[in-house]
Amino acid sequence: MASIEKLPIEILAQVFKFVVKDPEMVATLLQVCKRWTASLSLICKGHPNLPTAFELLCRNGKVNELECFQRSFDQTSKDVDAVRSLLSSCENGHLSVAQWLTSTFNLTPDDARADDNYALRYS
Repeated sequence: MASIEKLPIEILAQVFKFVVKDPEMVATLLQVCKRWTASLSLICKGHPNLPTAFELLCRNGKVNELECFQRSFDQTSKDVDAVRSLLSSCENGHLSVAQWLTSTFNLTPDDARADDNYALRYS
């Protein structure tokens, strides 16, 4: 059984609607989940040794979860380190994630060549 922290917001919304009958309470619970995830992302962002939840999804090739995460939290290239995530996905052999990152965040060939061609050398 997955822990509640690992469930996408869309699934949590369905669970909350089933368990909690008050629509206002459902909305409040979803806001808490979104703020908590956003806070964790900000805490990890900027710390080179602490990957964000987004980067961990990239590193592990979870393209469906990335799409859900991006939609749920309306992530833009300013919110995530798309280049670092690209390098991580390539290093771990996740072509579908690299392609998704490139199209979703409009990454360029220069982004792929970042850190002395790291993504290309380690893919």
